[in-house]
Amino acid sequence: MFETILGAASGGLLPALGALGGAVMRWVAARQQQAAERDKMAHELAMLEATAKIEDRRAEQRLAEMSRASEIQLAAIRAKGEADTQVEEQRALGLALQAQLAPSGNPRIDALNASVRPILTYWWCMVLYTVGKGLLVIALFADGRAPDAKTAASILMTDFDQAIVGSMLGFWFVDRALRKGR
Repeated sequence: MFETILGAASGGLLPALGALGGAVMRWVAARQQQAAERDKMAHELAMLEATAKIEDRRAEQRLAEMSRASEIQLAAIRAKGEADTQVEEQRALGLALQAQLAPSGNPRIDALNASVRPILTYWWCMVLYTVGKGLLVIALFADGRAPDAKTAASILMTDFDQAIVGSMLGFWFVDRALRKGR
């Protein structure tokens, strides 16, 4: 009876069990293959994401390098432009001074032109400036107390005073050098 059930004949339970076992084994194998494919695709996706991050970092670094290079080039262009501007300003100042020194051909105008700067220098520097400093000295001693020498010197000869004297000396010596250079 057992043989009959298990299927000595062609239509018994054994071929059905064999078919069922084969189907189960194929299903398990397919599931394992799907899991392997899923793991492989997950690994490839992780590798692609890591590569994308690396490329993003490289692109950011390249962009930062290009930005720094652009800033350096822009600074160099600005510096060159400022230097060129200063050179041109100095050249224009020299030409203007030479044009001022050129005689007009009329002796009266030339004499008047030659006397303006010395008269203004004497008036402002010799008269008004000296009177102003004299009044400052009077004010220092007006209260009956004499200031110490360091205080008096710092009040009477300020940085502004030194700049004025330096500019006057420079003006007159530059003027003389320009006149001799013609």
